[in-house]
Amino acid sequence: MRIRLVPATASLLGVALSCVPASPARVDPAPRQAAWVQETLYFGRNIRGAARPDSAVVSDEQWDRFVAATLIPELGGFTVTDAQGTYSDDRFGIVREPTKVVVYAHPDTGVSGVDRATARYKELFRQQSVGRVVAPVLRAEF
Repeated sequence: MRIRLVPATASLLGVALSCVPASPARVDPAPRQAAWVQETLYFGRNIRGAARPDSAVVSDEQWDRFVAATLIPELGGFTVTDAQGTYSDDRFGIVREPTKVVVYAHPDTGVSGVDRATARYKELFRQQSVGRVVAPVLRAEF
């Protein structure tokens, strides 16, 4: 079987083919964003060494001074929320602890002020530790 093109069909085919570029257009991928991480820090407010773990706490004024003197200079921008932590203590049983949760997203350069900030908090308020969770960020826009 032989296919025969009618002149009108041939000219339409020629026009259609002339619209197709000779080589496919190059599409630049979106620029890669530097890797980011999100750190969630848990600052317990019970002061160690008190008669009971919940008998002395970091006051709001002490927290505000720590934020102004340490967190802002070390981290720049972050989000703070209030939370209630709970843990079991061999001596006192179940202890509930008021906590400040700080969420801090930043480029993953391997350098941040988090270590200095948490060390300073532990020193100032006799803390055994500051909880720290580090997670990769898939996308960050500010």
